[in-house]
Amino acid sequence: MAAFDPGAWWERSWARFTERSSGASPAAGVKLQAQWAEDVVGIYALSQLVNWCCQRGVTVDFAHRNNGVYDSSTKTIVISNRALPLRQAIYLAHECGHHLVGPNEKFSHGYERSNDPQFNRTFRHKMACLEEEIEAWNRGRKLLERLGTTVPSEKFDSVRLECLRSYVKWAGKVGK
Repeated sequence: MAAFDPGAWWERSWARFTERSSGASPAAGVKLQAQWAEDVVGIYALSQLVNWCCQRGVTVDFAHRNNGVYDSSTKTIVISNRALPLRQAIYLAHECGHHLVGPNEKFSHGYERSNDPQFNRTFRHKMACLEEEIEAWNRGRKLLERLGTTVPSEKFDSVRLECLRSYVKWAGKVGK
């Protein structure tokens, strides 16, 4: 696992841009410039979100994994180190949303769980999980707005819908 280092993120983004743009056609160059600009927005948003987490005692790490995960017992968020910076920022905002839900609310991983795997496959359990995921996405979006980031809504929505689609598919596979 690795901690967030803005300098390293800037260097990787710039290296990706310069490597891919050498000898690229003008049309490809425009797309690469747009990707680099998106990286800039993502790195700025990551910096703001990581600082927000630090102020609240939440550790943020990056590792070889999919998307992101929040462990409320250790107040640790782990984000994919394979994603581009803007996508990392969106994943982080969502995981911050899980933190914001808090332990005393309906959601907060407060959906009914059991050591019984049968219960954890019920429609009731899966709908509670889906409700919490939606709430975490909503709170993550509001956090980005409060922090004044320029994460484009259409990009946030695209990632949000992609992630929620997988939860909906999972929730739809129930017996009761």
